[in-house]
Amino acid sequence: MGIGVYFDMHPPTPALAMTDSQLEILETLSKSHTAPHREVTRAKALLLASQGIANTAISSQLGVSPSSVVSWRSRFTEDGLAHFAKVRPGRGRRPFPFTTHDGARQPDVI
Repeated sequence: MGIGVYFDMHPPTPALAMTDSQLEILETLSKSHTAPHREVTRAKALLLASQGIANTAISSQLGVSPSSVVSWRSRFTEDGLAHFAKVRPGRGRRPFPFTTHDGARQPDVI
């Protein structure tokens, strides 16, 4: 029995398969200065995943959680780019109620 450190190593994550057109769209989006930040970040994550980079390395490089990278990969595998920009129900910013300090609803501004 040797002395050493035991690491529970996961098998490497396989590269995310995508078509040339999907690659082209994600590359364009990843360089965008006008697209929403979440879409640019997601595009960068998927491009790195297509190169076979591990989810933890992608999450560290982009400043997101590993679970986000796993979710984006699985959603891309299921749907491709069909629902890429769609925010799933219960996610994202909550709507701000337009009320005054006393709780009355503000009139709509025209």
